[in-house]
Amino acid sequence: MSDEVVLAVSPHTHVESYLTGSTVANMVSAAKKLGRTHFAYTDNGHVSSLIKAMGLCKPDKKSKKEWDKKNLQLIPGIEIYFKDSTCPFVSNTEAERCKYFTGTLYCKDQEAYQALCKLISRTDMPTINIYEEKQQLWCWKDLETISKYNVDFVSGGIHCMVGKPMLAGCASVGVKVFGRLKEIFKDNFMVAIVAEPWTKKYSKVVEISYTDGTKDAILASDLVSTDKARAIKAGDLIEKKHHTIIRSKYSGLMFYEINKAFKSVKLHKGFLPLPGGDAMLAVNKLLLVLARKELVPILVSDYAYYAAKEDKVVQTMVLEGNNKLAPNLHMKTTQEMKSYIMDELKQTEEVADGILRCNAQWADRYNGFKLKYDWRLADVGPEPMKQINATIAKVGRMRWDDPVWVARLKEEFQVIAKNGVKDLTPYFLPICDVMNHYRDNGVLTGPLRGSCGGSLLCYVLGITQVDPFKYDLPFNRFFSMDRVLSGKLPDVDSDLSSRELLVGEDGKSGYIYGRYGDKCAQISTRNTVRLKSAILDTNRYLHGAVEQEIQQFTKGLPAPQQGVTDQKMLFGYEHEEAGHVPGLVETSEFKAYMEKRPQEWGVVEKALGITRSFGVHPAAFVLSDVPVSEVAPMKDGHIIQYDMSALDAIGLIKYDFLVV
Repeated sequence: MSDEVVLAVSPHTHVESYLTGSTVANMVSAAKKLGRTHFAYTDNGHVSSLIKAMGLCKPDKKSKKEWDKKNLQLIPGIEIYFKDSTCPFVSNTEAERCKYFTGTLYCKDQEAYQALCKLISRTDMPTINIYEEKQQLWCWKDLETISKYNVDFVSGGIHCMVGKPMLAGCASVGVKVFGRLKEIFKDNFMVAIVAEPWTKKYSKVVEISYTDGTKDAILASDLVSTDKARAIKAGDLIEKKHHTIIRSKYSGLMFYEINKAFKSVKLHKGFLPLPGGDAMLAVNKLLLVLARKELVPILVSDYAYYAAKEDKVVQTMVLEGNNKLAPNLHMKTTQEMKSYIMDELKQTEEVADGILRCNAQWADRYNGFKLKYDWRLADVGPEPMKQINATIAKVGRMRWDDPVWVARLKEEFQVIAKNGVKDLTPYFLPICDVMNHYRDNGVLTGPLRGSCGGSLLCYVLGITQVDPFKYDLPFNRFFSMDRVLSGKLPDVDSDLSSRELLVGEDGKSGYIYGRYGDKCAQISTRNTVRLKSAILDTNRYLHGAVEQEIQQFTKGLPAPQQGVTDQKMLFGYEHEEAGHVPGLVETSEFKAYMEKRPQEWGVVEKALGITRSFGVHPAAFVLSDVPVSEVAPMKDGHIIQYDMSALDAIGLIKYDFLVV
């Protein structure tokens, strides 16, 4: 019996995808609990929560869970989608019918990560919709470009570039692709065995009853020709009643003549056994053979989409009851991974331990990885302080003959401009520009809101309309040296009466993009599972329909106050002035729900905060002195993939231009 080997990392963790069934916080916490030393972030086609994951990998000293106080080393990665229309290996083979293939890239230093961000920010790449989300399709040229940086490439999984051609009947294509990947990435190419059987596929099947008494069953996505259409999906026959004869069908890559009249069509949903048996096992065996032959390192992966095995119910519920994945892709223990290698792949314990050690050796490549960013301020031109003074003079509000006003302005400049960290005066000039542009065009602007009313600088620049002395508004509520030293940046909320003048009717033109171009971007948002919807969806999933009692219960739940998340509203939080604000779980009504329905509450608690989809903040922007894609990954050319919680960490300042 060999010494115990512990899994250091799984090379795949999808924390924010359409199929994800756990929050990123729960998945990072699970990695710590499992005793891992590293956390590999590998979302599908984007890196939108990488900065958040990096922060969560640090020790959480406030957590009551002992394992959360451990530290993990982040491994930054992305699972890409690949389809090259000119690929010399796939073209003119059955594998060409595959819509996409996958592979996973990892960045070992910041230069590589920034190169990846710039590449996935491109808008000229072909795209495909996968699980209702638009994804870029990489080609061989893109892989050659990124291989020039300090990256690793791992092939593994049901859709991988090597294994999927084999499943399409073209094993020789997979072998050629394997050779090309090794040629491009050299010693930075690895394979990953995914430790989970994949024997069934969720399918929609159309049952056709012919007038001669016979029946046929084909996938809803298969094509048929009829007396009314040359080619139509079989599933469309359910709604389109005017078809009466099936001329032919194209199913399983085969063409069949039918020429029969039919009387009825029924749709069935469920899991069907895959024709070739365990598809994952077949891919794993191919990767194992090729890796050993070519001396390529072999890793093992759980290919996780959620933290624990029992969280699969959350994934299914978030998918609105359509359980589209049969395998249980949870974060697995060392023993689960080892058992798969020995029991399913029929390898010895020595081989299994060797693969686990390979995971640890691979993880060590990323020791010390960190991202460091300088503060990026808007490109406002030369001598920003000179521009500030000119604007103050033009507005004409400053009382230079009043020593109190002069002392206050000097105090504010000491914090804003002479803090010893970064001169932040350029932050204020774009706000002045936007407000003046609206006023010059005869469009009303608001007086602004929030703590910026305590800034004399904002008042004398014409940004705010309230004299802070008249209403005794303190500057330190807006900004202070403590905020500077903690990396917090100024935050002014501007009120505008219309949006079109700012960004145009298309949302990506107008004044601000005309002025700043690719140095301007909007900030993305997350549409997450909220408390009320989680309670309703869980009840519906477990009982088939929402019960009247639950309908009434959710109607009585309050909406969270502005700036307060559902989690804080539910579990309580500490307020700077009010102290402890109790959560709903401390109320008798919610306690009664938790005690009466422990199973439902368990699902709700895990589902809360999971990303359903991505959106764009209508009012939040960043401005930089360099193209934003050089700092952060972009989506659709003008939207940052990160949400606003990541901005301080990457040195970008948020601008809020709110439409009243």
